[in-house]
Amino acid sequence: MKIDAHIGLALSLAFVTALFVPNQIRAQKLPAAATDASQASPKAVIEETTYDAGPVVRGEIITHDFIVRNEGTGLLEISQVRPACGCTVATWDKTIAPGSTGKISASLRTRNYRGHILKTIAVVTNDPVHQNFQLAIAADVQNILKTTPRENQRFGLLPKGTTGKKVFHIVSTDNQPFVIKSVTAEDPELQFKIVESKDNKSLDFIVFLPANHGIGPIPGRFTLYTTHPKVAVVSLGVSGTIVAPLTVYPKVVQFSGLNHAYLKDHPDDASLVKAVVIASTMDPNLVIEKIDSSLKNIQTSLTEITPGKRYSIQLHLIPPLKMGTINGSIVIKTNIKTITVPVHGTVF
Repeated sequence: MKIDAHIGLALSLAFVTALFVPNQIRAQKLPAAATDASQASPKAVIEETTYDAGPVVRGEIITHDFIVRNEGTGLLEISQVRPACGCTVATWDKTIAPGSTGKISASLRTRNYRGHILKTIAVVTNDPVHQNFQLAIAADVQNILKTTPRENQRFGLLPKGTTGKKVFHIVSTDNQPFVIKSVTAEDPELQFKIVESKDNKSLDFIVFLPANHGIGPIPGRFTLYTTHPKVAVVSLGVSGTIVAPLTVYPKVVQFSGLNHAYLKDHPDDASLVKAVVIASTMDPNLVIEKIDSSLKNIQTSLTEITPGKRYSIQLHLIPPLKMGTINGSIVIKTNIKTITVPVHGTVF
């Protein structure tokens, strides 16, 4: 019986061993396989990191595809592509499988550049070795239709009624003749004239600021369409601001909330006093020469805020006041111009 018990125990152990050992072996192998997968790594390879476009005509758009090859064992992810300036736009393949190629496509606008330029693009990937790298586009931008003294000129700050003129001299640097076919203007109040040379290899584009130009900014952008075989469009600009020689605030004086019975006993109430500020936008030698009022019960006084530039005129209504409406004006005479400010109100 003891022998049979030993045999039974041995058979039971053999059965348990046969049942569980293979699973233990498989369990030991699984982490090894998982470790191999976690070690898969992408590898970004770019043979050309700088593209030299060589000589290009100013205004041309340079386009180029940078080829990216994944020589690693993991999926290559390109998370960010950031051009250094707004003149460059880029699109790209977000993922590249192992053994495959993708591309980063870039386009560079040369309208605002002259001479040798180098514009960079920052790239971010999940390649552990090359997480960050740069691409670049180089070019020699040639200005075929050269403008002097400059393509953008300023009138500056001008008082209303001022006239002005700006001259743009345009020369064909490759000696190709050209003419201006048409012109579009952003500011319809500006006038222009084109004076061509006899050989059509240069011209003057003249911009005139008229005396009746409205107050405010001058949006003086001109687009010239040419017959030059290499340059279809030339963009020119003038800028500035037209201001009134004098500013007045408020433009209308309004007395409100005037209670006849109350003001009779309170002649110094704050509601009876208003102020008009007058300032010179250009001339530092403003002089207030005289102040007249069409309303007999208004007294005026003058305070100098900034010598020769800014003044405050106080208007004080003196009771007793008649019931009804107040309609009149004050006339401010200065060494620059005369200004009339209406005065209104109601006494109840």
